[in-house]
Amino acid sequence: MPAPRKLLGASLKPVLPRGWIIEGSGRVVANVPTTIVRLQQLAVRKLAQAPAGKHEIDIRATITAPGEDTKISEDKLDDDLLEFIIALESLHVRWSECTKVIADGRLGYDITLTILGSKE
Repeated sequence: MPAPRKLLGASLKPVLPRGWIIEGSGRVVANVPTTIVRLQQLAVRKLAQAPAGKHEIDIRATITAPGEDTKISEDKLDDDLLEFIIALESLHVRWSECTKVIADGRLGYDITLTILGSKE
């Protein structure tokens, strides 16, 4: 079975704008001229009331906008963040917080996500 992070990435691909890059936890290349979404699995928790094999998985999604001009990239990032949140909600993915970051020289946001996982 594919990793939950990879399944989430595959689910996001068709609901995000064409041209966005979705990647695992590798290093983002700063000069890529498109929006990048990086997914990193952070934690796994057993669900107390659920049967064995059911759990919650915390994932950090880092969305970064291209551009060296921070004014332009910040405006683009604001739009991209809204687009990303709408995509998450269309897939019923829970998110809890967005924190502004600089990731590999690009302006971005870290978004905390929680998905349900199982052994099936």
